[in-house]
Amino acid sequence: MAQQFSQPGILASTPLCGRSLIFRIDPEVDPRQALTWLLDGFNPDWGVLGLGEPLIKALGSEVPGLRTFKALSGASCAIPSTQQALWILLRGQGPSELFDWFERIQSLTDG
Repeated sequence: MAQQFSQPGILASTPLCGRSLIFRIDPEVDPRQALTWLLDGFNPDWGVLGLGEPLIKALGSEVPGLRTFKALSGASCAIPSTQQALWILLRGQGPSELFDWFERIQSLTDG
């Protein structure tokens, strides 16, 4: 499979259905293997991948400008800083399609 590094879903129109997934790093597992499986098996038509600061640091890498999102608070609301290692936005035509893609992603990240 040819590698595609662009993510058309970032600028695509709003999908009929969407699902946001977040993933933490299992301290007993090397995240490089899961990333390799995702690179080989994730279809950009499924959605968008986001790499968080925890993942970049675990890989011993650096992305200029990438930093932890600070918690925000105001008079009537608070938004905690809950950044995770990996974020995926699934985009689809219906819930069953998103479920199928979620199952595929789960199998990719579990090996």
